[in-house]
Amino acid sequence: SSFRAVVMLPHVPHALRLSDVCSMGLPTLVPADPLIHKFVWPYAGPFCGRSDPELSRSVDPLAVNRSEPPYSPFAFQGEEYVPEQFHNDRRYWLQYTEWELRPHLLRWRSIPHLLELASLSEAEAWEISSKMRRHHTEIVHEALAWWRAAARAAAALE
Repeated sequence: SSFRAVVMLPHVPHALRLSDVCSMGLPTLVPADPLIHKFVWPYAGPFCGRSDPELSRSVDPLAVNRSEPPYSPFAFQGEEYVPEQFHNDRRYWLQYTEWELRPHLLRWRSIPHLLELASLSEAEAWEISSKMRRHHTEIVHEALAWWRAAARAAAALE
């Protein structure tokens, strides 16, 4: 990429484009908590959000190894988005989104802070970029190891 950094506004909890820019090692500026909640949850329809069918917004009570999280993943995704409610719910579930799981993202709290972060030097951008690329290599190795083990297990079933 010929850009020093990119600004991204999350529109869903797990955006493939975030994985793409992280794999390129492109320093990425994203809103910090609590600002991120204005973007990630109101439009999360395909991820059990308000516009998703009711069936996808339910939990199988008979599922094996089912956990009991402290907050419902669906309550704050009701018919209407109510930003003044469900603060703890949203904060709890945010930790499982790509926007929080990805290290080395530059998180901004306001527009002045965004502009300050966006003025990073070329050396700073390269340092962040190398950390992002190293992390991407690590998760690729983890994923490949998992898929190899899954393939061996599936082959053993035949």
